[in-house]
Amino acid sequence: MAFSTTALAAQLSGFGLAAGVLMTMLVGAAFLEAAFGFCLGCTIFGRLMAAGLVSETVCEACSDITKRPAFAD
Repeated sequence: MAFSTTALAAQLSGFGLAAGVLMTMLVGAAFLEAAFGFCLGCTIFGRLMAAGLVSETVCEACSDITKRPAFAD
């Protein structure tokens, strides 16, 4: 939601190139999730937790995404 809202604000403010870049990033992340089951947001969040920037108590299930099954039912 943050990407699409920022892209809309950029477009309405006359920054069409920035809006296009943001939407390309959003579509790219969505494609990775749909085609390969790779969640970019989960990966970034997990690395932030590993770096100590986000406390592991925020989400115990997110602290190690490698323990999750490949495909959830």
